[in-house]
Amino acid sequence: MAEVFQLKRFSVRHSDSEVKVGTDGLILGAVSALFAQEKGAINILDIGTGTGIVALMLTDTSGAHITALEIDERSAEEAAENARRSPFAERITVLHTDYLQYRTSTPYDLIVSNPPYYTATHSAEYERRTLAKHIGRLTPDTLFARVAKDLTEDGYLLLILPMNTVAHFEQKGRPHGLQLHGSLFVRTVAGKAPKRAVLFWHRRIPSDCFIDTLTIANPDGSYTDQYRQLMQPYLFI
Repeated sequence: MAEVFQLKRFSVRHSDSEVKVGTDGLILGAVSALFAQEKGAINILDIGTGTGIVALMLTDTSGAHITALEIDERSAEEAAENARRSPFAERITVLHTDYLQYRTSTPYDLIVSNPPYYTATHSAEYERRTLAKHIGRLTPDTLFARVAKDLTEDGYLLLILPMNTVAHFEQKGRPHGLQLHGSLFVRTVAGKAPKRAVLFWHRRIPSDCFIDTLTIANPDGSYTDQYRQLMQPYLFI
């Protein structure tokens, strides 16, 4: 039986995808969609789309066209099927490809990714999990080098990362002409230390690098008003 994650205007099957629908993808999708609307992004790249959840959320609440890349064949097939079954099929292109081998003649206004971040010191259960979760060839340096070539002059990069990798990624864009523009730290529960961060890069050096915080749940386990507002367009919460 297919595993299905139901949202308000579309559903996402994640039976075959190596990375299932989870909080990281939902937060990246919702934050990226708000940012795309604010900046008027019309051409967006999603690196490592997995199930396609981020690409679908972006098309749900913006008029942009999304190119979604996925290196794992079964995940790419499922993401493409999720896109075809959605109301936004004409604005999503899913490609089974390695980003380091991908070439485009049209630069992107916005590039988003939930990138692999484990190092060789973390073991994976099997090859597909290793490909999805471990850095491998897509190191921070190789990622930023490629992104710098694929962004428009006024384009932005958004990544969601675990807190223990943030310091490693923060300054990696600078040698490639990308400056840290801001950080959104994500707490799972009010009063706890952040577990994730969404980082924003841009070509220009910001006059003020913004820092904000998103808290998902209250101490009693209920969703915060902040998280409800962020997810209101997508989830039944």
